Amino acid sequence: MRFENFTYRSVPILLIFVTVLSLVIIATPVSATSATAPSSPITVQQGEVFLLRGSITFDQADTGYFIYGPVYWYNFGNENENFTLENTPAVYWTDGTSVDNLAISQYAITDGWQVDIGDNGSGIARDGTFYVDIWLRAEGYGGILHAAENQSIYFAMNQITMFEPNQVIAPAGPITVQVVQVLGRGVDISISPDNQSGSLGSPLTYFITVMNTEAQNANYDLTVSDNSGWTLMLSQNKLDNIGPGGKGNVTLTVTVPEDAENGATDGITITATSRANPAVSDGAACIAIATEAPPSPPPTPYPTIIVGLVIGLGIVVVILLLKRRALHSSHKSTFLHECSTAPVGVS
Repeated sequence: MRFENFTYRSVPILLIFVTVLSLVIIATPVSATSATAPSSPITVQQGEVFLLRGSITFDQADTGYFIYGPVYWYNFGNENENFTLENTPAVYWTDGTSVDNLAISQYAITDGWQVDIGDNGSGIARDGTFYVDIWLRAEGYGGILHAAENQSIYFAMNQITMFEPNQVIAPAGPITVQVVQVLGRGVDISISPDNQSGSLGSPLTYFITVMNTEAQNANYDLTVSDNSGWTLMLSQNKLDNIGPGGKGNVTLTVTVPEDAENGATDGITITATSRANPAVSDGAACIAIATEAPPSPPPTPYPTIIVGLVIGLGIVVVILLLKRRALHSSHKSTFLHECSTAPVGVS
């Protein structure tokens, strides 16, 4: 169960007193009493749940007391820089039994969130090691995914404080959480163009890109469906061994039916599904539109062809006659010129 209705309040006065006291008092460490903070750094996908697990060990004769935190992070009012508590933190012994006499609270602070975990003042009478589990989800309340960036989670004064009976300080924090990818899909599919038209009987080609957004290699099955029953064909229906951030490319061919009405449309959906986890999938949609082919020009009737031939032949005859006449006139002019320039004989 996720706890979302937190009350706004200040850090308890006792917690402030203990924290300040830890700075001014140098106590003799009791080496048999120890604690560990969650390991760092942590890599997690956006929207994924991750675990902060630490431990505390009591093995002295006295009753033990502890302050694990407060654990807090800043979001500065940005829900995409927030984490969500997945459930109430769990505190349990190594044999799985719960630790009694606990005080756990979760609430908003200025520009962030905070979790306080400690004993309720009655102390822990049992000796041994117990774990402190804080489950967080890499998203803000309302399901807003955490931004793909590094963020720190802090312990108060970077330490875990224990008493049994003396004060013991264990270093703790901050924890750097690196949010790297989107969880919940793990795959992103896109198609281009998202719509196009073609004449009856013609093929339309769409280009599909499948991107692996998980942190490990993945294999995908591809399926295609439509709402008008047109002919659909993928160039391949499987993509194998796509690396993190890698892409695979496929083409889709849609054939416009010969009998489709002008303006008819077909809505098409292409889905990529992880073979390892069918819950991880993504889909993209495109539209195909039928258009009538432009009408062919009507055939030229035979009478028109005959008339055209007659006119063409007549033009050729006229040109030949004009050339012949021009040639005849040229010869006649030459003859007259020669006669007029001949020498006159003496009788």
